[in-house]
Amino acid sequence: MYCATPAHKNRMSRHFDVMMLAITPRWVLQEFNKTPSYARRIKAQVRERLAKYDSISIHPDLNTYGAEDNFEWRQYFLRDDDTSLSKCPYHRMLKFLGIDN
Repeated sequence: MYCATPAHKNRMSRHFDVMMLAITPRWVLQEFNKTPSYARRIKAQVRERLAKYDSISIHPDLNTYGAEDNFEWRQYFLRDDDTSLSKCPYHRMLKFLGIDN
């Protein structure tokens, strides 16, 4: 999932005039990672472009799909600085709905 908002000023890669959510299905990421050398090369190109486009460094929560230390929810909504959320942004909604374990 990718979230862009008008509030993002430093991360222009996460800026959009209205709130936007974009979802990448898991099968797309699985296909992308089938050729690790290709995936690494593309990831490096994307990060290079982010470094040029954004006025702030690449967010520390960006990680690789499938990596053991990757918590996908950390990437759902990257803040406009280098701070991180302490828990999944949807956790409160689950608790509100009574389906929080």
